[in-house]
Amino acid sequence: MKTVALLVVLIIVGYFGYQYFYPENTGLVDSRFQYATNYSCAGGKTLRAEYADRLARVTLADGRVFTLEEVGTNAGAKYTNDGEQIIFLTKDYGASVQENGAMTHGDCVYQP
Repeated sequence: MKTVALLVVLIIVGYFGYQYFYPENTGLVDSRFQYATNYSCAGGKTLRAEYADRLARVTLADGRVFTLEEVGTNAGAKYTNDGEQIIFLTKDYGASVQENGAMTHGDCVYQP
């Protein structure tokens, strides 16, 4: 009986683990985000930005993910959360991320 229970637990853990690590194969990917860009930043940092209508989902190299809304700007594009603790700026082939007023990812350059 213990063997059967252990087998059931392992199957359940395996199923949910697969969905967590491979969401693109499970239908859990947010289809609003149509295209993505990768950036290489100063200090060896990287980031990935995925774009949808007036949204950007920014993934930092440390695994943190922010979904930000586009706000008005004079040049380029600016995406931020409600309190502007996280700001993602893009212009031409460059980008930057500010967290709580400090530049954490600067001099980022688009990587094709």
